[in-house]
Amino acid sequence: MKHLFLWGIATITLVSVLSLMGFQRTASAQESPSFQYTGGEHFFTGILTCMEKDYITVTLTQDSKDGTENVRFPAGTKLRFSLTADLQKNIMEEALQEGDKVTAMYDDSIAGTDLNVITIGLPQPGFSDVDARDYYADPVRWAREQGITNGITPNTFGPEKICTRAQSITFLWRSAGFPEPTIKNPFSDISTGSYYEKAAVWAAEMDIAVGENFSPSLPCTRAMAVEFLWKQAGSPDATPANFVDVNSDVSYAKAVGWAVANGITYGTTVDTFSPEQTCTRVQMVTFLYRALGNDM
Repeated sequence: MKHLFLWGIATITLVSVLSLMGFQRTASAQESPSFQYTGGEHFFTGILTCMEKDYITVTLTQDSKDGTENVRFPAGTKLRFSLTADLQKNIMEEALQEGDKVTAMYDDSIAGTDLNVITIGLPQPGFSDVDARDYYADPVRWAREQGITNGITPNTFGPEKICTRAQSITFLWRSAGFPEPTIKNPFSDISTGSYYEKAAVWAAEMDIAVGENFSPSLPCTRAMAVEFLWKQAGSPDATPANFVDVNSDVSYAKAVGWAVANGITYGTTVDTFSPEQTCTRVQMVTFLYRALGNDM
């Protein structure tokens, strides 16, 4: 898969020098109009909201990650960048479009200089087998940043690999903050010291998983996945979804209805959910990402 990634250099134009960008002016002996920055690299995440011949505008979707207290870019700030010829060429070659989510970085390690050098590109999920333009790039990047998954190797996520019940419940447990279970292990097939032991016991304590056996190595189906998430959410009442392959009397009917109503899944087709279809790792992470209120 083509690794669509853009890095370029741009010169920043201060749209509103003080109020819009929130910089604190630092006085100097010469009363220079420059701003003084210290701390090195700073990062932004935003949406490419405007592309002109010589400029692009990025609207920040979150506060900037700032290593100092000197500079703040609040969410909603609009930054206008003057394009160099090379960056403009790269934008065209990589097909960067308005509406794309981008990350940007500038280096302010030289104190007393204007903010004038920046790199900008598509946010990278951190795994070589997940492209920045894949629909699941944000969920995978989020899961890695939150410590929910470290991939199947340091560099690969394995998006289409089968997600086991052990992996699924571990993702949920980690997303809940790695809580320490307070009950004894009720499962006969969960070995002491396994990476999923605490996750499975926690799931039993929360009534997410029940029974004598947990079957950690079994593939997690799509029905199991949404039922796990539904129970984690407190088993809220829901109207069963209108899928031809989900009868209203099955145990996961309300879970599927809840998942559809909350935008967690839209089914495999307009009329089908495919409850017995094996859930992939990327599907599980995407379901979890949406279930916790993240927008895609």
